[in-house]
Order: sequence, then C-alpha cells, then structure tokens
Amino acid sequence: MKVARISRTLLAFGWWTAWAVPAAAQPLAKLAFTTNWYAQAEHGGFYQALAEGTYRKHGLDVEIRMGGPQVNGLQLLVARQTDLFMGYDIQTVQAATQGLPVVTVAAAFQKDPAAIIAHPDVKSLEDLKGRPIFISPASHTTFWPWLKARYGFTDAQLRPYSFSVQPFLVDKRAAQQGYITSEPYSVEKAGVKPSVFLLADLGYPPYAETLVVTRGTLAARKDTIRRFVQASAEGWKSYLSNPAPGNALIKRDNPRIEDGLIAYGVARIKEYGIVTGGGIKNTMGHEPAIALAQALNCPLVSAPGHGDGIPFGHPLNAGQMGPRGNPVASRLVKEADVILALGTRLGFNSTFYSYDNINRDAQIIQIELEPTAIGRFFPIALGIWADAPTAAKQLADAIAQQQQRAAGDAWVSGFQAERQAYLAKRDADADLSHPTQPSGLFKTLRGVLPEDAAITMDAGTLCLQATDALNYHHPRSLFTPLDFGLVGFSFACGLGIKAARPDRPVVSFMGDGGFGMTVSELSTAVEYGLNTVTVVMNNGSWGAEKAYQRDFFGERYIGADITSPDFAALEIGRAHV
Repeated sequence: MKVARISRTLLAFGWWTAWAVPAAAQPLAKLAFTTNWYAQAEHGGFYQALAEGTYRKHGLDVEIRMGGPQVNGLQLLVARQTDLFMGYDIQTVQAATQGLPVVTVAAAFQKDPAAIIAHPDVKSLEDLKGRPIFISPASHTTFWPWLKARYGFTDAQLRPYSFSVQPFLVDKRAAQQGYITSEPYSVEKAGVKPSVFLLADLGYPPYAETLVVTRGTLAARKDTIRRFVQASAEGWKSYLSNPAPGNALIKRDNPRIEDGLIAYGVARIKEYGIVTGGGIKNTMGHEPAIALAQALNCPLVSAPGHGDGIPFGHPLNAGQMGPRGNPVASRLVKEADVILALGTRLGFNSTFYSYDNINRDAQIIQIELEPTAIGRFFPIALGIWADAPTAAKQLADAIAQQQQRAAGDAWVSGFQAERQAYLAKRDADADLSHPTQPSGLFKTLRGVLPEDAAITMDAGTLCLQATDALNYHHPRSLFTPLDFGLVGFSFACGLGIKAARPDRPVVSFMGDGGFGMTVSELSTAVEYGLNTVTVVMNNGSWGAEKAYQRDFFGERYIGADITSPDFAALEIGRAHV
C-alpha cells in the first residue's frame, strides 16, 4: 500500500476483547515449554492455560518445565531438549548474531519488568550517580549499557547481584536491580518502602517473557506454534481476571513461593501495564494515534463508548461512529476508501455487524492485540497482530520518512467544517423549555461539567442518547457498559472511580430502570464517603426494550413500562441523587 494512493483514509479505534475459537478435532500435539525462572506470577498466563485446559482446547499437550539459575533454556532449545523457551529479546538477538538458529515468535510482556530499586531518599535515577548498584552479570549486556548511556553511570558503581535483597538493605546508599513484580515485595516485608523505577517507563524498550523457538521447529511446526501462542494469550487474559487456577499449578511446581508474593506480582503486572490490551483508549495510546492521523492527514473516529480516547476539540477528532454515534463520524466511515482499524473489533456497537454502517468497498487494515478478533466481523485487506499504540507509532515514524502524504486534504477539510457545523447545530437545537428534555440537559451539562470529570453511563436508551452528546477532554474519562451490556452499571462504576480517584469529580448518568436496580449501593456510598453525582433520567420505562418493541414488534409493548419511586427524595449522606 502506497500512502500517496490513499484518498480517504480513516482511523477507527476502540478496545479489544478475546473470543475463543475451538481448534479442529485432531490428535494432541506435544510441546515442551521451559520457563526462565522458578514458577511465579510472571508465568501465570501459561500456567492458567494449562490449568483451564486452554492448550488442550487448541489441540496441544503442553508440558511446562520450570527454569531456574542452573537452567540454560537457550542451550536446551538448541540441543532440542525443549520445543520453546521463555527468553529475552536482547538475549535472542545476541544468540542470532552468534549464528544460532533461534527466532522470537511472541512476547507475553509488552514491557520489560526490570526495575531499579532504591532507598526512599532516591527520587530519580539521576540521584544514583556514584552510588553502588547491585547488577547481575547477565544484565551487564542488557540494560546496564542503556543506564550508563542515559544516566551517566559507570562500571565503578557495579556490585555483584546475588538475587538477595539483604546487601541492599544493609547499604543505605545502594540500589539494586529486580523485577517490579517480586523484589519490591521482599524489600517491603523487611520494613523498607523502596523507590522503584520501572525501566520500561523511562524509555528502556525491550519486550519480555518472549517465546523463542528454533527456525527448524518453526518451519516444521508452524501451526502448532501458532496455536500455542494463541492459547497462551487466552491464558493471560483469564489469569489477570481470576488467577486462582494458574496459581495452584505455580504452587505445585514451586511450593516455596508465598501466596502474598504471587498476589503482589499479579497486582504489579496490572498496575504497570506490563500486559497490555484495550486498543487505544485503555492503553492511553492516544498520542501515537494522533501522530499517525496527522501523518496521514485523516480523520479519527472512535467506537461508541470510547469517545474519550482522543481529546475533544482535536481538529482530526470526528467523534463516535455508527448507530450510536454522530452523523459526521458515521458518514466518514461509510465513505472511507481505506479504514485503519486501530485496536477495535468493528463489532456490534460500532457497526451492528452491517454494511449499513461501514463502506462495503473499503479496504480495511485491522491492527489488533487479540488475534481471533482480526477479520472476525468484516473481511480485511490486511491484518496485523500487534499492540495498537506501538504499531501506530511505528507506522507514523515510517510515514514521516516518505516525501508524499495522503491526498485527502479536501476530504479532511470538508469533514472539519461539517463537524463544526454539527456541534453548533447541536447547541442551537437543544430544547431548554423543560429541564428533563435530554438535548437541553446535555447542552447545560456541556457548559458546566469540569474538564477532568469522570462520566459513567448506563445501558439502554441513555447510552444511545448521551454517549456522543457530551465532550470528553481527557482520555479515560468515559465509562460505559456497551461492551458488557450491564444494566445498573453506571452508579456502581462511579463509586469505584471515586474510590480510586477521590480527586476527580464523578458524574453518573442512569435511567430510572437501571438506577432502581442498583439504588441499594447508596449504602456503600455513605459507608465509604464516596460523594458522586448521579443524574437519573426518569422516562417511566425500560427505554431500550420499549424502542425495540416499537420498531420491530408493531408497538406491542410487554413489560416495558415501570413505576419508579421519587428518586429525588433518596438523598442520603454524601451520596447525591
């Protein structure tokens, strides 16, 4: 694809989810997989896939062999004593330069968990100049050269790391290497609250927990390796949701590991985004997406419920698409010659699975972290299995080197003028004659809601009416149940956000039906002092169901109308209705 030939390119973004696809019936293929250390939370996704039968579902009989300080996985791999081993990308590159026939096929961790751990007085890595740092010999050729180049460290600071935190605890000036998921736990148990610096968040680029095979194995067993990677990805998704099955096998292989350490490791994996998902919005990947859109000179369109993925007011932001979106974004999707789908399934909420909402003739390039989502709902011209923000940055960097750019200036200028006209008409048409008219309510709210407000929506007609009717100025400010279908979601979600971010104003929008299902959570709000604002739009019905009965069942209404209490009389404590 030559960029210069793209006349009407569109970036669509949203979030991802995993869909399990059973493997065809076949004899189980045996695979031996050797890890890089004693069994721990960092291996959880693989153990989860084994514990839950995910590997067997994909036609695999997998044996996980625990590594350790005396296990040379690369040597075992080359000697054909294991089929795959858990490697490290720099190590694999070094092996390849030495002529070893090895190749990386996947990475479980999108960030290297390697960290520098220091005493509480250290506020930045710059503070460690001249101080002793405990570093293992293996790290001398990985992140240590990067630290020296980035922060001016010298080899004179090196001290041998023996995989124990005791020397660090004794020397109050010292720092040491470690995994974000383990060593800080040991230090905290010793009564020290360490300063922890995740190298990946400071610019150290490698992936980690890579899956490495020999080129011969890959050529001979390509489909088997592909199924192992897919099953492992499903295992990781499951493990981060409910790690208990995988943890049981971890403890079987490594009985000495503490439950507290496993729980700590899982929490840190989630907190630091080491295993990523969530397309653009949920990975806070808006900057690479914007850079790519600017390089291509194309509009940015979001899936419904993810309109906060790109800041409101950006000149290339068209808003949310599809039946639940706005007419400008929806038109663009129907006109685009090329749709670059970044981290989105193009699923029900975006398209209703219908070419009524997407150009049938468009060439779709889909970039997705979940491989089974690629091409699932619409035929694609090109599928790329990758982390969406990373791929967006790489594409933007590559396009920046081109002398030509997409020939869509007139189309983009037209959309920008149309978008401004739409926003102006949205305000002009707002009905302010009665406070309960949705259009007037939303206009009023657009004028008074703080830009840092977190907004939650409920299922039903409210999502249809309000999702694209408010302005989202900062990524991660809109929370909806569109990908779950949960009625009663909004109020409880708002309480959770307020508990996590008490500094942010939280406004929850609900219908009377949904609020009636979750009004009991007022007691939670009072007990924990969670002061949120809830707006209840009382139309006396299950609005979405009534609309379906109107449109598809000839206005034959059954159970669609409800009688709600006086919600305004329920103001209790610090929870406001």
